[in-house]
Amino acid sequence: MLGRHYAPSQLKLVLDDFDETETYEVKEIIDHKLDDQDPEKIVYHVKWKNYPDPKWDTWEPESSSIERHYVKDYWENTMLTIPNNNTKYRSG
Repeated sequence: MLGRHYAPSQLKLVLDDFDETETYEVKEIIDHKLDDQDPEKIVYHVKWKNYPDPKWDTWEPESSSIERHYVKDYWENTMLTIPNNNTKYRSG
């Protein structure tokens, strides 16, 4: 993982209570739109694993904990290119 060997004293603990932290797994991304607060950014309509009722779906920014491969799969399945700051795309 790391490019070289580090002494434990040089490493920074990022999350020490992982077992106590609630985590959710993405089932799929089903839509996207421009963020209401920041129209330069996209938010994704996420369906969560083990939460089949649509009332539990949420709109999440890409900067949230969505794994990158879900976003990539979504764009590949919508037949659109993955947007960047210079790409024009249609909003879902």
